Amino acid sequence: PETELVKQLGISRNSVREAVKALSALGMIEVRRGSGLFVGDFSLDPLLDSLSYNVWMELDALTDLLQVRRVLEVGMIGQAIHEMRPADHAKLKAVLAQMKTLADRNEEFPEEDREFHRCLFLCLNNKVLLKLLDNFWLMLRRAIENFDIANVTVMRTYYDHAEIAEAVMGGDVETARVKLGQHYAGVAERLERSRQARAKLNVRGHAAQRNQQP
Repeated sequence: PETELVKQLGISRNSVREAVKALSALGMIEVRRGSGLFVGDFSLDPLLDSLSYNVWMELDALTDLLQVRRVLEVGMIGQAIHEMRPADHAKLKAVLAQMKTLADRNEEFPEEDREFHRCLFLCLNNKVLLKLLDNFWLMLRRAIENFDIANVTVMRTYYDHAEIAEAVMGGDVETARVKLGQHYAGVAERLERSRQARAKLNVRGHAAQRNQQP
């Protein structure tokens, strides 16, 4: 209870309450009315929610985020390949088939892309890794929608994933790493093109404002 913490720590009740509010917001403490305070379940959600709010509006920050995601996937794919079983390969094939159907219609496949990258690492049973990768995907997707960064090469994106899957299912770690790196390089190029286009628009806007000044 808060009263017991006040005695143990030798501080005011207001200080304890403020600390409890802060720790509760981070998910580190759970407040149970009538029972007291309990250590919360481990979760990255509060931290990642805060990160996503601060990052998805900035293209430069998203480029940095994409680099971190790339390092995580390239670094972990070797372990994932060794842990994969036929059932995991079957999931990848199913997601790829869905991607191909949509790509043939020249339609984007964001949810299939999300599921594909999730399937790559499900076999590791690493909840922290899966949560990080999924949040990074969500932040990037929000930015793509916010900045209207359309994928005009959906078939190329499909082939990128098909090449990754082929290397993974063939047990070729080095090729899988190369293909993952190339895939993320393509996404980084899209972000960079959007950043440059927005920079040009800003320059033109400032120039127009100067021309309008008396």
